Order: sequence, then structure tokens, then C-alpha cells
Amino acid sequence: MKGSTAIAVGAAVLVAAAAVVSGVKSAVGGSGSDDAGTTTATATATGGTTTAALPVGDVRRLPPLSAGEYEGRLVLYTGADCRPLIVDLAHIQTTAPSAMSPACIVWVSPGLEMLAASVPPPNEHELMTATAVTGPPVPSGVDYDPGNTGALTVSDSGAVATCDGSQVVVGRNGRGRVVRSFTPLDNGFDERCVTGALGRSVVRLGDDRKSLVDVATGRVVRRLATPARPSIVAIAASSDGLVLIADTEDGTPQGTVYGTNGKVAIPRQPIGRGVTVRKVVLAKGGAAVALQSSRGWDITSLTNGHALVSPGGARVTDVAFSPDATAVAETTDAGVVFADLPELTPRLFLDTPAKAVAWFSPR
Repeated sequence: MKGSTAIAVGAAVLVAAAAVVSGVKSAVGGSGSDDAGTTTATATATGGTTTAALPVGDVRRLPPLSAGEYEGRLVLYTGADCRPLIVDLAHIQTTAPSAMSPACIVWVSPGLEMLAASVPPPNEHELMTATAVTGPPVPSGVDYDPGNTGALTVSDSGAVATCDGSQVVVGRNGRGRVVRSFTPLDNGFDERCVTGALGRSVVRLGDDRKSLVDVATGRVVRRLATPARPSIVAIAASSDGLVLIADTEDGTPQGTVYGTNGKVAIPRQPIGRGVTVRKVVLAKGGAAVALQSSRGWDITSLTNGHALVSPGGARVTDVAFSPDATAVAETTDAGVVFADLPELTPRLFLDTPAKAVAWFSPR
């Protein structure tokens, strides 16, 4: 291993936990609203497969998640129809709220106030927004295309931004408008596509590279003490207002975290492998960053450089940090893997395969 970077992948981080695994209870609980839901029975750790029959290193060998291990509510979008289930982590119950929209891909605003969701096929291009956690879906006014350039943005006001390579479109409450047009570069990704959310504002990098400005009006939202590097590929904010600006000046994604005062809070460091960025999530306090690219998900602790990539070889579908930035949940085709920050060693397992996830504070 190089420097302080330790990649927690494959069987090595799971074998030690395998001996203590028995059955698991499916931990899912209340929605935090008056919306009626369906409560289901608990499940087994391996969905009917005994632990002894599982390959060494399989994530299903991890100890089961139990009540009270973590705080908050986990929203899991499950099955072919991407139906939401809500997990109150203080209890072991599954609640299926009827008011929430299905979502095969979900984005959460920095303050955990709004959701943007891509609904199941054949309407996957229809992007909806909702007030977190169980608000009814509202059309965003923006069509979503997975082939669009750069990561999608949703702000705490519910505004959504996306880019098709030559236009940045912002939508809210069913109405979309073009806020930026340009002739795309011929030699790769154009950073003029990059937007981010800072509180209720959708922002882009200012022309001086030392500010984040409102994407529609050009108003300065935050000044930066140090100019951003060339070739930025993402802007992501944490719930407490820190901002990560990712660039690929050196070929692969590197991230610099700026504090609320505009000064560099966490120096530039590697945060992923693939250069085509699809989604970026920054934990509170800049504790860690999760980056989805053309090569999958990379989770990087920004305090010690440890990284988590494809635990046990499982295909990761989505990632969410706990609101207090002490843990991370990865949804996979097998179930949900939990790891603690900053070490990022897989620790616990929930037998609920899911396509998307969001993590919110307790009610």
C-alpha cells in the first residue's frame, strides 16, 4: 500500500467477521410522517442461504445490522420497480410509505431537505423532486438522460440542474429553462457543464476561478481563497456548508475541500479512479467523499486516505453517509453494507438489496 491509503476491498476485510455471523434481522423502520405504510416481518441474513455455503469474503458473511447500531432513517429503493422502504435504525421494522415516489436513482440536496429522483422505466427520463423524507413527487421540469455530461444537481430549494454537453438547464416545479449555452470542446469533458448546490442556490465556478456564482444570475455565492485547479468535474457541498471541488488536472479525480470562509479546509487529494463523474456526495465536516464514475463507486476518507471500493467484490449501486458523518451505507445487489468512518472497513450487513439509498436524521 502507498502512504496512508488503504483500499478495503475483496475478501480480506470480511474474513475476520465471518465467524461471528449468524442470522440477520432486516432493520427497517418508521417514516417520520403520518403517511400510512406497510410493516413486514424480519428477514434472514442470507435470504435462505446458510453462511457456510457462502464464498469466503461474501458481504453476506458480515454480522447482521441490529437495532440501535446507528442513528437516523435509511431510505432504500428496492426491487425492479424501485419502491421505497424506510428504515428507522432504532428499530427493526420495514415501512413502505404510500406517498413516496419510486426512484431507481436518487439525489439528495446538501441540507438533506429535497430529493430528486429518476423514476422506473419506461419513464426514466422523467425527473421528479420531493420534500424529504416522504413528500409527494413533483415534476422538476428537467428531463434526465444518464448520458448527460457531469453530475446532476439538486438544491435545498428543489431546483435541479443538468447539462447535455452544450446547455445547462435548471428546472423547478415543472418548469425548466436554459441558463447557460456554449459550444462544447472537441477534446473531452467541458467544465462549463459542472454545477453544484450550495444551500438553496445552484452554483458554478466563476470565471475568475476564485468564486462560486449563481448559475442563472452570476451573483457570487461564495468566494474562494485559492483558485480552483483546471479541469473541474464536480462541485459538491456537505450539510454544514463545506464545498468539495473535484478536478482531473492530473488525470484522475482529485478533491479540494473549501470551508465556509472560502479557505482550503482539506488539501487536494485523490478521491477516485474514473474520469466520467456521475455523482458525488460529501459527508458532513468533509469527513469523507463518495464519487461515482464510469468505473463504479469510490469512497475515500479525507482524514486518513483510506478507501472503500466494491466490498467483497459486490456491485455497489449507491452510497449515503450518515447525517453525523460517522458511517456510510452502500447498497449492493446482495444487500446493504455498513462501514464506520474514518477506517471504512465493512462492518455490518442488512439483507435488503437496493438500487438507491438516502440517509436522514431521526424524526
